[in-house]
Amino acid sequence: MSTKLFVVLNVVYFIFDYVCIPQINPGGVLFGFIPFQMFLYAIMGVVAAVLWGVYFTQFFNKQKRYDEEGNIVKGGGAK
Repeated sequence: MSTKLFVVLNVVYFIFDYVCIPQINPGGVLFGFIPFQMFLYAIMGVVAAVLWGVYFTQFFNKQKRYDEEGNIVKGGGAK
């Protein structure tokens, strides 16, 4: 996932989270006890965690790692 795509997805996420969710079924109740909006906020937390997890997993996999002698052991040739 590129950085630009990550930023765009985060902007879309926050717009949906703070603009759209309050407009969706404000009086609804799920399972007889949880407000529908609260349920959506909880689900969106999982979506955000997956989005950030995918991005940072790919980000850290692209980083170079060095051994004790200063040689690159992952991500490129010798130093």
